[in-house]
Amino acid sequence: KGFTIRRGHAASGGAILIEGASAPSISNCGFDSCSSDTGGAIAVTGGSPNIRVSEFTNNSATTGGAIAISGGTPALLSLAFSQNTVTGSGGALAITGGTLDMHRCRFFYNEAGLDGGAIYQSDGSAVLAESHIQENVALEGAGIYFGPKATSSLLNTTVSVNRATASFGGISLNVAANI
Repeated sequence: KGFTIRRGHAASGGAILIEGASAPSISNCGFDSCSSDTGGAIAVTGGSPNIRVSEFTNNSATTGGAIAISGGTPALLSLAFSQNTVTGSGGALAITGGTLDMHRCRFFYNEAGLDGGAIYQSDGSAVLAESHIQENVALEGAGIYFGPKATSSLLNTTVSVNRATASFGGISLNVAANI
């Protein structure tokens, strides 16, 4: 509680790797300029982390500029994501598995070289509620990119002023996705 990690670097989770049956509670923290291949600041491969009231700024990765989720049941509450970047997909957040519950998060000025300037979901399930996704940039799906195996609920969330360099500035929805 109440710490900041700057310039962390690792192959997976530049600041923190959450795996197995762990259930950490992370609150009132800052993650700044961390980097990795997967999950610039945090990678979740298992467990049930509760991450709340924290800021993710200037983090970078190939996938999941701030957070990458490939398993587990993470809960994200009142987080701010800004100026995170990826060369691949998920400028701020990449979901490739697991079950995510996310409420009252803000995504501003994140960028992906491919899909999902703010959020990229290729698989797994997610509830995305009461959040703001604005002024993010990607090749496709600058706000949110939902892939063919994505199952999500999008509730009371604003997606606006996002810019795609190819197509679908707001939301890119694969025809097989279940939204």
